[in-house]
Amino acid sequence: MIARKIFQYGIYPVITLTAGLLYNLFNRQWKQLLFSYLAYKQFVYPFSKSLRNKSKFLLILPLILFFKSIYGQSPNDIIGMWENSDKKIVIELFKTNNTFSAKVIQSTTASHIGRVIVWDLKYNPKENEWSGGYVQKPEMEHSASCFIVLNAANSITITGYHGLRIFGKSEKFFRKDM
Repeated sequence: MIARKIFQYGIYPVITLTAGLLYNLFNRQWKQLLFSYLAYKQFVYPFSKSLRNKSKFLLILPLILFFKSIYGQSPNDIIGMWENSDKKIVIELFKTNNTFSAKVIQSTTASHIGRVIVWDLKYNPKENEWSGGYVQKPEMEHSASCFIVLNAANSITITGYHGLRIFGKSEKFFRKDM
């Protein structure tokens, strides 16, 4: 009977229930988290001990990876030299007091060199981003709100927007080795 249930349901319901648990945990929906956990326990309990152990592993592994990714990021990870994707501009992100700023180090246009283009960014650990600052492209005369997201150790996305973030424009930068 148990073998028939395992064959019938497979491991996919365990993965689905684990995903539900993680979603509710990350979004701090405590009531739904409790219901997801109870559904998880009711589904996994009737099966064999080896399946229960595998499902515990499937539950614990994403949690470990999630917390490693969140707590592995430092506010100073964006400090350094960054080059945009078309290699026309190199900026230096640096920290002044408790805020982060960026200035142009190399550019195809000589008048842009030394100009501060990002300022007043603060690290937001809850969102894993640097936000609350402003950006001004060297060729523009007005500034916009901005935030920076660290995509990987060597890649960031700087997004400038007016009003709503979803209507912003983003540009990718890659870490430049000096």
